[in-house]
Amino acid sequence: RALLEMWIFARLACCCWPLLLQSVLATRPNIVFIVADDLGWHDVGFRNNGQISTPHIDVMAKQGLVLDQYYVQSVCSPSRATFLTGRLPLHHTVNDVLHPGEATGLPLNETLLPQKLALAGYKAHATGKWHLGFTSWHHTPTFRGFESFVGYYGGGGNYFTHRYWSVPAAYDFRRDMKRECGKGCSRVSHQDQGIYTTHIFTEQAVRVISEHSPSQGPLFLYLAYQAVHAPAQVPAEYRDRYNSTIPDERRRTFAGMLTCMDEGIGNVTAALKTRGMLQNTLMIFTTDNGGPVVGGDWVGATNYPLRGGKHSIWEGGTRGTAVVWAGDDTGLISPPRRGSLMKALMHGSDWFPTLCAAARSSDLCKDLKFDGVDQSGPLFQGSSRVVRTEVFYGQ
Repeated sequence: RALLEMWIFARLACCCWPLLLQSVLATRPNIVFIVADDLGWHDVGFRNNGQISTPHIDVMAKQGLVLDQYYVQSVCSPSRATFLTGRLPLHHTVNDVLHPGEATGLPLNETLLPQKLALAGYKAHATGKWHLGFTSWHHTPTFRGFESFVGYYGGGGNYFTHRYWSVPAAYDFRRDMKRECGKGCSRVSHQDQGIYTTHIFTEQAVRVISEHSPSQGPLFLYLAYQAVHAPAQVPAEYRDRYNSTIPDERRRTFAGMLTCMDEGIGNVTAALKTRGMLQNTLMIFTTDNGGPVVGGDWVGATNYPLRGGKHSIWEGGTRGTAVVWAGDDTGLISPPRRGSLMKALMHGSDWFPTLCAAARSSDLCKDLKFDGVDQSGPLFQGSSRVVRTEVFYGQ
């Protein structure tokens, strides 16, 4: 009889395990993590009384949560490293912008968010601006947890030619379409010359969503736009819609760049809806740092009423714009809390442990030495318990 019971149990396990696994995976939300580059505090429509049209970001804010006391690093590479490691520059060692031609990068002994989410069954894809090093193939995105990558290895360049502004002869645009896509696989994508990068990144994000099969696991999409970083470039139709409302030419071009990115976010949201994935998706929209207000990378951002901007630790440089939206099926944001302002102190290093919790995978992440803290209580449960009391700015 004991042998018979063991045989029955084994048969049931074989039959039911795939269904059980699919059920577990289905309870985990898709995660879309969108990074804007050099976005100022006073640039999105819900903060500037609609001076710049950002209807899709505004809807996220109206139906989700706006983070009011949210802080990031003062420049791009350190923030990106912090988002993806849950650690501060003091520990991940990316203390400043990574420049082309320098043998620098996020150390290979750092564990990244997509690597942990993969253990929970997620399919991770990235498109946009990497800017965390390409000293070796192992420093590039598909060796660090992502199954595909389309975009810049470096910090960006001309929006149409995709050549560095600081090294004009250097062309930096890649299509890496499978895991560990290095020598013989990674392709310099010359066919993308002449196409505006915001459109390329949006189209790739939509393609990833359209080709994703929820039965294979939830999706983690890292969409790191180049917009609204310098240089000030945008197709004329986006800029010209502000001819009668924004007299300053630089601000007008900037507005067009931001509106184009917002349109892309709308296309991504529409693709999720078409695939029946939207209501089980958690979307994060964050800037990497405050808007630059002086110097060569200022192209029209404003951080009013905050002091300072990018490159400084004044609030204009480090207090970031961020919005969190979640579909009803995720169970993460209750209807009474939608459209509210989250006053709890939060830092960019908090995303990793928080997303582990949102993905019901905290146990998979507990071996890591985070500087960030799990904000799922304040974010998703409305908890008043204080989980962060300070932000550390040292290197």
